[in-house]
Amino acid sequence: MSYYLTGTTTEGCIGYDTINIKVYKGPNIYVPNAFTPNDDNTNDVFKPGMPGIKQLMYFSVYNRWGQLVYQTSIQGQGWNGMRNGKAVRAEVYIWTLSAIDYNNKVWKKNGSVMVIR
Repeated sequence: MSYYLTGTTTEGCIGYDTINIKVYKGPNIYVPNAFTPNDDNTNDVFKPGMPGIKQLMYFSVYNRWGQLVYQTSIQGQGWNGMRNGKAVRAEVYIWTLSAIDYNNKVWKKNGSVMVIR
């Protein structure tokens, strides 16, 4: 959805602004399939969108050898593409998560994500 605002002062100056709002239906879990951790403030962090979820049990990311590269249980936090202080290689990683929604239903999901550098 996009909302447009126009304001006019008593002196006749006009200002415009627009806000775009993305609407998610929940409860559900949305997870991107790629991200670009290059510090440009766009898609730098890999994290699930979780409308209607009250508790994240775990969100884990593994490399192709099954080694844990990231894990959190804090909703809203995500992986920045680093492991032990170093940037990981541009390749596919596996993620898994478990969460509880506001109806006390347990969600378990997994998939893959591509790190693009």
